[in-house]
Amino acid sequence: MDAVFGHYSVVCCLLSVVCCLLSVVCCLLSVVCCLLSVVGCLLSVVCCLLSVVCCLLSVVF
Repeated sequence: MDAVFGHYSVVCCLLSVVCCLLSVVCCLLSVVCCLLSVVGCLLSVVCCLLSVVCCLLSVVF
């Protein structure tokens, strides 16, 4: 009986380790997605500014 419980405890330990690793991976993925969205936002702002500058230049010249 102890061997069965020992086997289950090992399986539970492995499952908890796997779940921990998955949560860390999900955390890293969310950080990466957050950084990508920030970069995308900055790029859109830069493109907007460039289009405004081009518009102003076309009006001036």
